[in-house]
Amino acid sequence: MTAGLGIELKALGLKQARERFNSMQERAKNPKRGIEKVAILAWKDVIAHFRAEEGPDGKWEPLTDTTFKSRRKGKRKKNPKILQDSGLLRLSNRWKVIDNGTTAKVFNNTKYAKYHDSNEPRKGSPPILPHRKFMWLSPKLELKFAQMLLEYIAE
Repeated sequence: MTAGLGIELKALGLKQARERFNSMQERAKNPKRGIEKVAILAWKDVIAHFRAEEGPDGKWEPLTDTTFKSRRKGKRKKNPKILQDSGLLRLSNRWKVIDNGTTAKVFNNTKYAKYHDSNEPRKGSPPILPHRKFMWLSPKLELKFAQMLLEYIAE
């Protein structure tokens, strides 16, 4: 008779642990579902900037008297929302996942969005629109994104 020690793998749960690590590895290799959740949250954050009428440095510059008088008439006549006369700019924010599911992108597909969100001058009149940055992420989200991806991988 040979002396020895037999350990049943099932009792230690090594098979289940191996399966879980394998599935975690697969999710890490293909994070698309987790990245989609990040993209949606980033998109919601950009939309929230319109509601709050603020950029990364604080409140947007108020409407000029000329702009205020030229706004569409309607329910918000007394207190029109900045960058939201027709709602097209706010409603044109989109999100998508690119780079084989590894990158979340939030973008605005209106022709004039870049003139509000950057200092790029536009051709025509007025040549310079007030800088009202809306395409930015709230700092608290960066940590939340990392947590979300770790949770997705560890599911």
